Amino acid sequence: MTAAFRDLGAPVAGLAAAPVAGPAAAAGPVGTLGLGGKGDSLAALIAAGFDVPAGFAVTTTALRQVVEHNGRREAVLAALGRLDPHTLPEVVVDLAAALDGLEWPAHLLAELTEQVRELRGVQGVGGGRFAVRSSALAEDGAALSFAGQYRTLLEIEADDVAAAVLDCYRSLFDAHVLHYHLDHGVPVDPDAMTVLVQHLVEAEVSGVTFTVNPVTGHDTELVIEAVRGLGEDLVAGRVRPVRYVRDWFGRTTATIASAADHPAGGPLSDAQLDAVADVCLRVQRHYGFPVDVEWAIADDAVRLLQARPITRLGYAGIRDQWTTANFKDSGVSATVCAPFMWSLYEYVWEDWLPTYLLDSALLHPRELRRVGDLFYGRVYWNLSVVKRAMEVAPGYRERAFDAELGVKITYAGNGTVTKLSPRTLARVAKVALRQRAIVAARRAAAPELLTELLGRYDARLAELTGAASAADVKSRWRQVVVTDYHRSEGVYFWQVFINQVHLALDRDAIASVVGHDGYLDLIAGLDDVSHLRPFYDAWALTRRLRADPDALAWWRGTDPDEIVAALDTGSLEHRLDEARAMIDRFGYHSVREIDVTHPDFDADHRPVVAMILDTLGLDDGHDPHADRHRLTQRRADTLARARARLVRRVAGREVGRHRYAAFARRVTRTRQLLWWREEFRDCSTRQYHLIRVASVRLGEVLVAESVLERADDVWYAKAFDLVAFLDGSMSADELRRQVSRNRAYYDSFRNHAPENEIGHAFDGAGQVLPETPGAVLGIGSSTGSVTGTARVITGLADIGRLNPGEILVTTFTDTGWASKFALISGVVTEYGGILCHAATISREYGIPCVVAATGCTTRIPDGATIHVDGPSGQIIVLSEGR
Repeated sequence: MTAAFRDLGAPVAGLAAAPVAGPAAAAGPVGTLGLGGKGDSLAALIAAGFDVPAGFAVTTTALRQVVEHNGRREAVLAALGRLDPHTLPEVVVDLAAALDGLEWPAHLLAELTEQVRELRGVQGVGGGRFAVRSSALAEDGAALSFAGQYRTLLEIEADDVAAAVLDCYRSLFDAHVLHYHLDHGVPVDPDAMTVLVQHLVEAEVSGVTFTVNPVTGHDTELVIEAVRGLGEDLVAGRVRPVRYVRDWFGRTTATIASAADHPAGGPLSDAQLDAVADVCLRVQRHYGFPVDVEWAIADDAVRLLQARPITRLGYAGIRDQWTTANFKDSGVSATVCAPFMWSLYEYVWEDWLPTYLLDSALLHPRELRRVGDLFYGRVYWNLSVVKRAMEVAPGYRERAFDAELGVKITYAGNGTVTKLSPRTLARVAKVALRQRAIVAARRAAAPELLTELLGRYDARLAELTGAASAADVKSRWRQVVVTDYHRSEGVYFWQVFINQVHLALDRDAIASVVGHDGYLDLIAGLDDVSHLRPFYDAWALTRRLRADPDALAWWRGTDPDEIVAALDTGSLEHRLDEARAMIDRFGYHSVREIDVTHPDFDADHRPVVAMILDTLGLDDGHDPHADRHRLTQRRADTLARARARLVRRVAGREVGRHRYAAFARRVTRTRQLLWWREEFRDCSTRQYHLIRVASVRLGEVLVAESVLERADDVWYAKAFDLVAFLDGSMSADELRRQVSRNRAYYDSFRNHAPENEIGHAFDGAGQVLPETPGAVLGIGSSTGSVTGTARVITGLADIGRLNPGEILVTTFTDTGWASKFALISGVVTEYGGILCHAATISREYGIPCVVAATGCTTRIPDGATIHVDGPSGQIIVLSEGR
């Protein structure tokens, strides 16, 4: 074939060679092949081994040549140049005239005829008819689908294919298509169309499957609509289908709607329904995101006609408001969550949060509902329940609460506001007494708790790394996962809950004296904060390397992979012994801290080597001790400003000293709360390291005992399913079935980016933001401003593109990214709140930070010059990317 035509089944580099049929198969999103949304998708499905009707694409090259051959291109471009909402009717007329009577160049017509002849000769096709389908480059995208906008022609005879192709091309300029472009601000490209010619499936039954329920939002429900015969009337909405809803996770099926033209109860037999459900779920697993699939059944085979992303989801069936706030930057919702990891979070979250809310008298037992759940492979927490608890406090403003967390605001004004009244005063008095007791108890117990957790960590690590029988491995795994984890994570979560309540109150009181910027200055520069210790060690090591010419030359001249290999072999040269000591001290960290499936530093040395090399390139102007001195001075200046405001000299006496002393104590208390949160988070990270070590060994044992097929199957079992198996209350067959089902769920959403807030209250609701022309708005979380180059990093794999002095623009950060903050001049994140990881680390480094900047990774071009204003939360794009 020439560039004018392309076989849909031609091999494509990088595409999967087999469908996702087993737990190991996982293909990522398909890159564009230049065949339009439909063509790219079908080519990818063919490459993956799915049953797709044979065919070829008439490419944009061929269609442009047709227009140019007829001398119509200039007229088309001129008409499109005048397109706006007012000129739309006349532009449609002009385009129709410009494209009327097109004739094929002789050489292209000959090649098209040959392609049709060859397609008719494909085994099993014989003299069959054809389906001619538009495949625009703009359709079936992640944001806009253009569903139903372009033309599809069925039952086309061979002699009519050439005319049908041009008819499909003209649909690029239909009035409703141009209107769609204008409504969504998408430019019209006259070359943005290919046309597919395929063997027509003489369907017995046709239909469409949504692999998640697009109305209720239920993520394991397949919605299958089917009609007898060809499906074009179904897609166009001209017939009433029979609808089936199947929860593939639970294997339940219901016929939701029927119609008079299906008197027998539906066009699909049970076997056909099973086949359709199976193939559509495999398509979802192949892509890793929800899709709608057009299919047809002929000769007892399910044949795929189209698969595209579902671009709009409703949540009418999900009670309450749910959010990933604070779960993104902590890691558990940073990406699709392994079933094992979710089961750990579910274990502690469903226990400790209700306990705290009840012990604090913030909620009555009857007001409690489920507080955590998994949607679309991500962990969410129940925002409705927590808001109900926070409403107890007089002065509560829903908008302030949502803004601090970075939650999407879908209402005007302040939302729910709690005013002072006799009723609220009586309730809050009870809460205050409970809270005072809770905080006092934690303040007194914190040092002892820290000693306990660190001591237990050292003891368990020694046990886990020693030789052990299979029975010992199982016993130690249970101890670490069931008993120790509940204790360690409970201590951490209890501190988080305390902080959530009291930091909000302290923030308002402090900001009322020194303003928002002053508040940020006063909570920055925490002493010996845990998440910066690896960088301090890396800094000290690299200063020694810079003073050692031989070692410095080796580190700078050796490939990072060779450095890792030298560490793995135990080499002590070139100060590798010091690097090894650093790994021994911080081996429990990883670049994905709360993801037990991801190797920690002790198993994967590459992040540590990268940290050392990054830090080695920094001159002494980046000395963290100098940063701390600067932050300490800024804090002292802010305290002095507060004292000047609160203390006045009246008649030779200082008035207000007690007010200032109370203010200073509040600042100290706030800093202590923040420090303890980070310290107990570090203990939590250590516990996850123990869980990983114990679970890896358990997986190896269960494979050796032929219980699991692969060692990593352990991550696809829920923790308490493993406990049930070890107890003998679950069979090995049932455990394997659970693993298989959980893998299917994990695969289904591994490339999906669900909304941060879901639930019926967010169903179709948009973000309500103040208007600032030309600005991307977020929450100012660290003082200062900076102008520099934006580096848009969408994931950990791209972090190597970040250069010194640039401004990091990303979705969220993880604690494993901390060392990168020494390189950059500012941070902008799409998610998070004022106490999230990015905000906390930015304050420690003294760089501007804006979080919860909705759409920042798409609205800010990579490489653009931007101005980040920390106090106001505004980001101004000064120049386009390069």
